[in-house]
Amino acid sequence: MSQRNHQPYVASGRPDLSPEGDRTGWSEPSPRNPPQPTFWPAVMALAIMVGMWGILLDYIVVGAAVLLFAIACAGWIGDLLRG
Repeated sequence: MSQRNHQPYVASGRPDLSPEGDRTGWSEPSPRNPPQPTFWPAVMALAIMVGMWGILLDYIVVGAAVLLFAIACAGWIGDLLRG
């Protein structure tokens, strides 16, 4: 098996030959500080799961899931706006 001279891949398509690396076209990510972790996505997933079970069980369970989903949406959006 022959070994080829492997050049590292860079987005510009040119080999990375400089000691600090080719940073052509790079920019700082936005936002600089990512948002804090929150539990609202887990609550939303729970609401979706309860809603699916509610389809099989009873319309009251579906209503509770819709209410829980709305609360999770409001909480998640509120956290994002405050953050």
